[in-house]
Amino acid sequence: MHMNALPSTTSLIAQLRQICGDAHVLAHDDPGVDLSPWEQDWRKRVRGHALAVVRPGSTTEVAAVVKACAAAGTPIVPQGGNTGLVVGSVPDASGTQIVLSMTRMNAVRAIDKDNLTEFYEERAGVRQFEGNMSKESAEDAAFFDTIDYFAVINHILSTTDI
Repeated sequence: MHMNALPSTTSLIAQLRQICGDAHVLAHDDPGVDLSPWEQDWRKRVRGHALAVVRPGSTTEVAAVVKACAAAGTPIVPQGGNTGLVVGSVPDASGTQIVLSMTRMNAVRAIDKDNLTEFYEERAGVRQFEGNMSKESAEDAAFFDTIDYFAVINHILSTTDI
């Protein structure tokens, strides 16, 4: 923690590490940690300063992180791929915000062939979709032939996860 870190900040970081694991809560004082990929936009035009970066691996962990930060009164800056053009996923310069990085949330959760629906986590993208297509057998190929590719294009455009 920073030398001027409040005890509540220190205990929050410890609590977040219990929730997500030590390797998935990154702070400036951790040896060898560089938070700059999460603290600046991808064009490197705006830079902030986070208290820590938290990378949950499940919706249960996300909920627990949000609950802990709310209880501590600590603001959260959600970050998908940090590829937006409006800098909404960059923390401010105060050093008081937690960046909630969704980079670990990239799994395919379910495929419902009867309803022609696939369910993905936040950071799952086109690569996972294409991977599912290539894994399917010939008899299941019709499922992917009927997928609304406009929805896939919408996903690409909305997340810029190419």
